[in-house]
Amino acid sequence: MIHTLAKHSLYTDFIPDIEKWTFSMLEYSLKNGMITPKQVELIQLDIMKIMSENVLKYTQGKSASVKTDVGIDLYNGVVYTLDAYFRSFNDMNDAFEKLMTFEVSRFYQTGQNCIKAKMAHLELSYKYLKSMHLALAIDAYIDTIYNGLELFFKNYDYEFMPNLTSGMIDYPLFYDPMKEIGIWYVEYYIKTLNLENDFCHNYDENDILSIVALYARNYDMAPENLINNVSEILLKQSIASTLLERAVRNLFLKPSDIKLLHEKFKAHPDPEALFADAFYEAIDTLMPSAKSYFRRGFPSLLTQFKLAFASENLAHFFTL
Repeated sequence: MIHTLAKHSLYTDFIPDIEKWTFSMLEYSLKNGMITPKQVELIQLDIMKIMSENVLKYTQGKSASVKTDVGIDLYNGVVYTLDAYFRSFNDMNDAFEKLMTFEVSRFYQTGQNCIKAKMAHLELSYKYLKSMHLALAIDAYIDTIYNGLELFFKNYDYEFMPNLTSGMIDYPLFYDPMKEIGIWYVEYYIKTLNLENDFCHNYDENDILSIVALYARNYDMAPENLINNVSEILLKQSIASTLLERAVRNLFLKPSDIKLLHEKFKAHPDPEALFADAFYEAIDTLMPSAKSYFRRGFPSLLTQFKLAFASENLAHFFTL
């Protein structure tokens, strides 16, 4: 019998700050006596040295100074690149062990390589997105995919300001915590939109177009002007169909269905639990692999439902 020793983390209480990953590691190390204030100061000096070198590269050797706002972006770009390096570790033991070498210049170089690798992978995900997107005429959806994200790939500056994104993203996701910046946010957005598109492909394409048109009409809008998440619109309809004991992919409701749903919720001792059960049953039937993602967006959907039910306005929560 072969025995393996599990590697136990020494940093189970460490919670990294996404917006300042490296500095949160330094703060933790300082607080726990792993490093001294002097060592933190030396790291900060090394960061400023890299920034100064980047200023010369940025100005092509013409100046050792830049405008304040540019300087701030260049500094944040260096820190973001260091964060890219330390975020690449799967084991925090290894990350902290490497941090204690204080090789800031090497951290930075490796961080740049991490960003380049992430960019290459992201381009593949973007190609998939363009090949598998929904046949929708919603301007925010199409413009985000073909113009907004294209602008990001065209202008992204991984060398000097990787923390900045120049793309325009107008189409909302079902769940978007908006915690990330730079390439990490674009990675989250593309990955999540691909997931949502895969979810929507469970439905008939013509049914999707019809229900989106009905949804827009209910708000006196043309479909192309909608700024709403399509997977949410479809999921609401599937929840209704589940409650009505119909096929989960059925998207169409009648006014009498809304009356039946209201009566069913009103007669139940816990309408919210009934709604939640239907939500998870629909997800489990359509795309169980996406359950963890849709679970994160469920609280917002439940709030919408509670308000609609309390005001006896389910006809505006679902689409007729």
